[in-house]
Amino acid sequence: MDKELLKKAREIEDKIHELKKKLERLKIYASPSSSLKIEVNQYYGDMGRSFTNREEFKGDIADLLFTVIVKNLEVQIALLEKQLENL
Repeated sequence: MDKELLKKAREIEDKIHELKKKLERLKIYASPSSSLKIEVNQYYGDMGRSFTNREEFKGDIADLLFTVIVKNLEVQIALLEKQLENL
């Protein structure tokens, strides 16, 4: 395996590890229906300003959003693992 492939494999492996760690932390004792907070940072370079949009969800919609986030992380991890395997 040449150095470029090895470097690419290491980058993919690092991403997988990071996502798995974040997923694990998200799922520990999760109770999203009581409160799921989403924060999105925005930066407008031409105006030199930044904003943070925050929303809180509760109940069924919070559970649904949490499930979507978890499932998407799991899919991303699987894709990265397949990509690593194909190297």
